[in-house]
Amino acid sequence: MPESHGKLVLDAIADYLTVVAPDRVSEEAIRARLAHVVHYIEGMANPSVPCSAINEHWIDQFRKAMAAVPIANTRKDGTLGNARKRSPSTIENSVIQLAAVIKYATGNAPAFRPVQTTKLNRSPTYRASIADLAAMLRWCIEGGVRYDPLRRFIILSIATGARPDAVHDFSTDPGRQQWLRSHNLIDLNPKGRQQTKKHRPIIRCPQQLVESLNATTGHFVSSARGSVASVKSAWRTMMDALALPSHGTKDIRRSVAVLMRQRKVPAHEIEMQLGHQTLDPTTSIYAPYDPDYLVHATKVIEDIMDELSTLAPGYLEFA
Repeated sequence: MPESHGKLVLDAIADYLTVVAPDRVSEEAIRARLAHVVHYIEGMANPSVPCSAINEHWIDQFRKAMAAVPIANTRKDGTLGNARKRSPSTIENSVIQLAAVIKYATGNAPAFRPVQTTKLNRSPTYRASIADLAAMLRWCIEGGVRYDPLRRFIILSIATGARPDAVHDFSTDPGRQQWLRSHNLIDLNPKGRQQTKKHRPIIRCPQQLVESLNATTGHFVSSARGSVASVKSAWRTMMDALALPSHGTKDIRRSVAVLMRQRKVPAHEIEMQLGHQTLDPTTSIYAPYDPDYLVHATKVIEDIMDELSTLAPGYLEFA
């Protein structure tokens, strides 16, 4: 891309979204992050802002403006629900994406330096106990079919330790090749999806979940109307009702990781289960079919699911 210091930011963003974003696995996230920048610029007295004008002062003003606007949840009826403070890392993700746009448009590094998001947010400290997980499942059961998608999300999160997006994305559709039922394996990365740095591994399916997956057609996290893209609203309602601290639906993944560590699962198995450690391309072809593959991690998860059956009877049963 030739250097073009006079290019307007809004034009640069439009070009980036047209040319670059469609080829990225994270296209949806890219569009959402840049939408905040577009909204901010369009609200200015003069939205004709050139890329060369985006410096540290401009970025600081953008950060302050974003921090002053809370995130409001939209209910199914279109009304606004509870608002919450926008996290520093959420704001900085927009800054990071804007930096990529300016570099693409001008060929030069931007005149500001984004902050690494890992330096902005403290790592959440809450980890759910077995009793907490059981309370969540009982709450969903008592709530009836309305909370079936949330219960399914919790179940699959416990069974896999996967990231929330991978849990929502999992489907038994044969074309996606994610449920390898003849080997009781779950491939968290559907066929045709390019792996990212947040690796989605192939893992063993706990025995307790096999029957449920065999009875599922399509996405596991679903309602009678089809797949459910988010359970965040139901999650917050549940955590408030149970008076449990929450840092989002990723709490389950973090909690499963801690439970595996407490129960002496080898560190390398925990890392592989969570997608933090990857196999080389050749080994990854045959390793999941080895009887010893993730054997300790799977055994601990099965033990956890057995304990939950006692504390939350019927949590795997759906009408």
